[in-house]
Amino acid sequence: MIKRRRRYIVDQFQKSFIGRMVGYWTLYQFALWNSVFCWQLIQNGTDNPIAQYKQFCYQFWPMWACFVLIVPALIWDANKLYHRVAGPIFQLRKAVRKITFQQPVERITLRKGDELMDFQNEFNSMLDSLEKSGAVNSPEETREKSSPGGSQKTRVSVVSYDSKSGEATHAARG
Repeated sequence: MIKRRRRYIVDQFQKSFIGRMVGYWTLYQFALWNSVFCWQLIQNGTDNPIAQYKQFCYQFWPMWACFVLIVPALIWDANKLYHRVAGPIFQLRKAVRKITFQQPVERITLRKGDELMDFQNEFNSMLDSLEKSGAVNSPEETREKSSPGGSQKTRVSVVSYDSKSGEATHAARG
């Protein structure tokens, strides 16, 4: 199992995700609160709405207390779920950057409980295929080339992909 440092808020998307969750929950509670009050007005009549609202608040304050007690647990759980998705995406993004800058790329290993395990397998299969074609160097190949007994001259294969025509061109340097 891979252990990573703990960060609770990773990026701007996570902040907006949690903010949106809290916003939706608050909107739901507000709508529920006012719907119940309107229902009570319909049932009891509208003699003095302000006095009825005060009585309603006194009578149903446990609903707001429940809201205040449950929201932190919901935020914690949403954050945990977010990390199970965002962690793998972050790792994949790092690997793609390494491929882009022609740096050695290691196979991706996700933590137990992370989402996107199928994507990990597909990405690693793609990486194996790219290594076989010589488009990407694995860390082992890089160590062999830089070892004292290794070759002095390194040949690098660069693959360019034209998204319009769908053609890949290979160029060798070194």
